Amino acid sequence: MMTPFQARKGALVFAVFAFTLLTAGSLFMGARLWVAMVRGIEGFCLFGVLAWGIGALFATRNESAEQKAENKKKGQNLDQTV
Repeated sequence: MMTPFQARKGALVFAVFAFTLLTAGSLFMGARLWVAMVRGIEGFCLFGVLAWGIGALFATRNESAEQKAENKKKGQNLDQTV
């Protein structure tokens, strides 16, 4: 089960990893510092938004599944006599 907070936190971790990997890879392959930083920032934004969207999708799916389970239990005790 994933909450919206966990989705944002996971997206941030994924975005920072993408920034680090793209910046270091660009520097290693011979790009200048400014170009490497711009590529890293682009990767941060692109992969962060992608991971956040996927995480938010999973978070809403779990919430709707829990609501359906609660609705099934609703009125369960009404059929019992006292």
